[in-house]
Amino acid sequence: MRSHRLKTKLVVNAIQRTCGRMNLPFYVLNKGEENAGNIFIKILITETTSKVLSQVNDFNGGTRWEPIGLENSTISNSEADKYIEKQIHVDPDTWVLEIEDKNEQFNITDLNN
Repeated sequence: MRSHRLKTKLVVNAIQRTCGRMNLPFYVLNKGEENAGNIFIKILITETTSKVLSQVNDFNGGTRWEPIGLENSTISNSEADKYIEKQIHVDPDTWVLEIEDKNEQFNITDLNN
């Protein structure tokens, strides 16, 4: 049941405020549908590696964040960009956010509390 899901724009705003409080650079790379667009967060860890988080539905009707990738959630920036480009091609209403976080201090689960 997705009726109680927050509007995408509200989630994006919450992420942006969290990054602002943590002094983490935050960018909107692709602006999607404000009410129900998918969100992908690219977290830049180093000059060559990043982590991409995707919001997915869980079995209880809620959502949770999962990293893309098989064994390790850290992937090359080129792999991340290819994955994100593919997702935008499939769904142009997708939001893509980028956060520079060299110290890996951003934790998306903090938004749920």
